[in-house]
Amino acid sequence: MHPSLPSSLLPPSFLKHRACKRYATKLFLGARPPSGGPFEFMTFKEFDEQVNRTRVMLKEAGIGKGDKVGRGEGGREGGREGGLGEFHWSAGTLTQN
Repeated sequence: MHPSLPSSLLPPSFLKHRACKRYATKLFLGARPPSGGPFEFMTFKEFDEQVNRTRVMLKEAGIGKGDKVGRGEGGREGGREGGLGEFHWSAGTLTQN
C-alpha cells in the first residue's frame, strides 16, 4: 500500500481477487493481434490465472517483494515505434503479496 493512501483502503491485490472471482466469465482485457483482425479478449478468470502464473515464475526466479524488475521491449523491425532494432526499458518495484 502506498504510504500516502489512507489505511482504510483495500489493497489492490484484494480488489483484483474479488473482481476476478465476481466477474470470472466477463470479458476484461483485449488487444488486436499483430497480424491484424478483430480484438481478442481475455476474461477476468484468464487474467487472474495469468497473474498467478507470473507471480509463481517470479518467485521461482528468486524475485521477491520490493525487488526491482525490468522489462525490455522492441528489437524487431517495424515495432510499435516503427524503428529498427530499438529497445525500450522500464523498471519498477515488485509489489507482490
